Amino acid sequence: MAFTLITTPLLGVLSFLISLVNAETHVVKFDNQLRDPVDNFACGYGAPQLIQGNDVLTTTEYQFNESYSGIAYLQTGNCGFNGEYCGIVEMTLNNPTVNGGGSSADISYIPPLAYSVPYKFEFYGGCDGNGASCTSNDCSEAFYEPDQTYVQVACQTDNVNILITFCEGGSSEDSDAVSTTAGSGSNAADVMLTSTSSTSSTQVEASSNIPTTTIADGDSPTSSLVSSTATAPSSTSSSGSRRCSNNRRRRSNNLSEGLKVHRRRSANSQL
Repeated sequence: MAFTLITTPLLGVLSFLISLVNAETHVVKFDNQLRDPVDNFACGYGAPQLIQGNDVLTTTEYQFNESYSGIAYLQTGNCGFNGEYCGIVEMTLNNPTVNGGGSSADISYIPPLAYSVPYKFEFYGGCDGNGASCTSNDCSEAFYEPDQTYVQVACQTDNVNILITFCEGGSSEDSDAVSTTAGSGSNAADVMLTSTSSTSSTQVEASSNIPTTTIADGDSPTSSLVSSTATAPSSTSSSGSRRCSNNRRRRSNNLSEGLKVHRRRSANSQL
């Protein structure tokens, strides 16, 4: 009996430690830099957008406690919800369970996407430094056609992270970070406003230097735009709400189809 009483708590502790070791985590980090004014290059402004389902996460760093598949871009005021008219970074962060089944990322300018500002991404915490960079519309490291799978960058390391840099070559934005900790089973409201996404995520650091944005609420699934300075409109007409809801559903479907294509490209590129 005494042996059982002693070993049972120890087994619980060991199980907990093993679960921590085996837990999957991925960090997506943004660095929005400022270019030298003498370059006369409009950069160093805008809000990084990390899309997760129907939600837009607007911070400098996010940690996911499971695999993640989505897109990111710099919203300069001209980009659509799925990055239309701007460039995007497509990414799948996943611990490999089969050969070639790990993480992959790329820069895409497939129409209606288009070059906007310099983008760069690179993995860290595994495959360090592997990535791609585009500083002009004529970039050999980006997608312009769906069959250009050779531009994808893969990483077969567990728990790999990705750093996405906008306008590389200047100084990083100064911001007062706000840290929040949330576990895999925590309420998503602690991380995102009215989020209905099923993927667990942890807001690690929020930028205080992001332009004012709008929070739009629609039919389920709910869309949320989170910003450190975001304010919600006081009222909307019923017809306007219906149009917004329909638009969000179409955007969500477009994003889902886009991610399916990205995953197919990833799978084909590994063959």
